[in-house]
Amino acid sequence: MLERAMGLCQDGHVPLFFPWMAAVLGLAYTRVGRVALAAAIDLYRAMAMTFWLPQTEATLAQVEA
Repeated sequence: MLERAMGLCQDGHVPLFFPWMAAVLGLAYTRVGRVALAAAIDLYRAMAMTFWLPQTEATLAQVEA
């Protein structure tokens, strides 16, 4: 469902929600052994969206530890 939501953000040109969906999807991937959080962090920085950035970085740090 998260992959579909992220696809809808991309296809529907809804850039505001794309990084959030990428972060949530990245967290889900991490929980099953797939790491994709770095892409969400890059998107947050590129879009100057700082609200979810600390949480996403903390999650990535836990995965890499």
